[in-house]
Amino acid sequence: MRLWSSGGWEYPLFWGLILFAIALRGGGPYSLDRKLGWEL
Repeated sequence: MRLWSSGGWEYPLFWGLILFAIALRGGGPYSLDRKLGWEL
């Protein structure tokens, strides 16, 4: 049984907050363009 498909809202909320924080602040030192040396 998958816990995230049984009607709970906490798991999608958690990932939504994580993605919102990344979108707001950017990837920082963990971003892919910084690792590759590209400036986007």
